[in-house]
Amino acid sequence: MKLRVLAPLLPALLMLLMGLMVARAHGQTLVVEFSDAHSAYDRLPNFLRTVGESIREFRAQNPQGQAVILVNGDYSGLSAWTNEDGWLGIKALEHLRRQAPVLFVLGNHDAFDWSDNKRGNELVQRQLARLHQVGVKVLGANMEFGDSVRQLTEPHFDLRAHGKTLRIAALGLENFFVKSNWVNDPVHPIVNRMLDTDRALAEVWDRAARDGVHSLVFFQHDGHREVAERVRRLGTYREGRAGPNLPVVFAAHDHELARFQVQGTEVVDSRSNFDLSTVTLDRDFKFRNAEFYDQSRQQTVAARAARLDDGLERFIRTTESLIAKTARQSGEVLAEMAGFEDYKLTLKDGRRPLGTALAESLRAWGEEEARRLGKARLPVVAMYNSSSYRRDDPVREGALTRGDVRGFYPFPGEVMMFETTLREAEKLFADLRRWRLAQDGKYTPQLSENLGEGDALTLELRKSNRAKNPRVLLVLDSWLSRNGYAIESFDAFLKTHPPIAGFAHMRLLENFAPRVFERLAPPVKSCRLVHR
Repeated sequence: MKLRVLAPLLPALLMLLMGLMVARAHGQTLVVEFSDAHSAYDRLPNFLRTVGESIREFRAQNPQGQAVILVNGDYSGLSAWTNEDGWLGIKALEHLRRQAPVLFVLGNHDAFDWSDNKRGNELVQRQLARLHQVGVKVLGANMEFGDSVRQLTEPHFDLRAHGKTLRIAALGLENFFVKSNWVNDPVHPIVNRMLDTDRALAEVWDRAARDGVHSLVFFQHDGHREVAERVRRLGTYREGRAGPNLPVVFAAHDHELARFQVQGTEVVDSRSNFDLSTVTLDRDFKFRNAEFYDQSRQQTVAARAARLDDGLERFIRTTESLIAKTARQSGEVLAEMAGFEDYKLTLKDGRRPLGTALAESLRAWGEEEARRLGKARLPVVAMYNSSSYRRDDPVREGALTRGDVRGFYPFPGEVMMFETTLREAEKLFADLRRWRLAQDGKYTPQLSENLGEGDALTLELRKSNRAKNPRVLLVLDSWLSRNGYAIESFDAFLKTHPPIAGFAHMRLLENFAPRVFERLAPPVKSCRLVHR
């Protein structure tokens, strides 16, 4: 009787069951993305357990599902955790590769932190070769790679499910790469040239259309505002053309958390320092949902993580031991070192002696140029941004050598001098502070010692000047001179004020920093440096 009642429903039930089986068989796609790790490897243990647990839980629900991991630039950096071979960082990517395919795009720190001298390109090539050896895919659609590394890179990465293809492409940070030694090595350049990013992205989309790709995802080491504009311009290009849809794109570089839609495309920016995002696409590669994992949430996930594979667990234990040892050694150095105890990150905590010394080096050059230009009567003031300095260790005791100065790793490019007024310099100073505070709550401008800060973000010349708004010669470091466009007032200033002098940042420090540091350094006691 019951079978006779159910008989008319059997076809529908069978179709439903088959649909569920197909959905389960083809599953969904999990995309794990992170950027701007900057060698903050003390966060690796929780991060690795979180990624492993997230992928394990996803596959438990989607036995035939696919996962992929995107490393969106600035993975490496000069720090106590990194050696020349990038052992800890590359080892971590090797273990992630056992969880899922790993796709990698180079960021500006991956370039600059290893390319400040002739040997830098050799180190980059060794890192890329090691990544290739462990199965990490290095992408870069807007980079024309040099012959020495082209065989280590790929144009894109494809996933297939249910007869459809998802293509993933990556883009580098165009305006930072062009100033790197990566493109200046005449013998073995890492990158021959950077392509126009919009044109490169259009070519990626066109090729995907020709290849019958269903969906295209790209990740770029650039800020979410810039990536969103790129999506809008690509949308204009796509009008009236048949081709893949664009379910999600990933941004980086700005160290911000962002989630929003542009023309139906989800834009995701997962901040920095091993924060991560997971994005789930359905069986047709359409966007379903996104989740963000900061450090506190990662601790929760890591605490409940089931035991991972033995190799990964051993690596995590080794990492934890190495981190504790390195932190202890770093603490010993910092506790015993006098003089300039500041380093890169402390410049963001407020005005620092090291920052003043760096700005004073710029002023010393500016005063020499002022005499040459017949403008010695004008006071020279200097502004130094923390982003122009990439040394993660304090300055050692004793007289500076050229080798020490090269270890400052200044931003590639030229320091520039402009003629302006003190009030205009004050506006730049105030806007730079506001911009950085809005970015990450940090203080960033470092000033020459003849500039004082008054109330309400004002500037004053320490030596009295009869004029209320005197004309000054303003020296800006290489980062501010070339990349201040991100800040509205700097953009307007640079467009309306041609520089009256310029000088390579590294050469300037080599020529002027030693005597400035000798003059400003407080008495130094003996120091025991720990070899790392």
